[in-house]
Amino acid sequence: MMDKIDKDVIRQNYEDMFLCSANCYKDRTSPIEDLHSCTERCNIKLEENKDFFQRELDSVERSIDRCERDCTELMQNLSNADSNTQSLQNCLSKCVDTHIDQFPSLIKRLKQGQI
Repeated sequence: MMDKIDKDVIRQNYEDMFLCSANCYKDRTSPIEDLHSCTERCNIKLEENKDFFQRELDSVERSIDRCERDCTELMQNLSNADSNTQSLQNCLSKCVDTHIDQFPSLIKRLKQGQI
């Protein structure tokens, strides 16, 4: 999944930044300060996208952590240790599957978050 995010989102962000920066150099008459300002604006867009991406990943991580805590708490209420271990594994597996199923919408949000 991270490979898809890398290829579809992250690389596109870097391509956009480099193309934007390259366009800054087309105007041969502007002062160097304008050139620097232009390239900084291109970099700011990349940084904003990276921050957005990180917030989305943090959100997924918090959701998985919360699910893990819920599973652990649920299993603490069970009395049979053998079934408790299997039940915990089942609960965690369902949790991970749920989050894996949400990755397509995560990728969509990341693509939409591109500035």
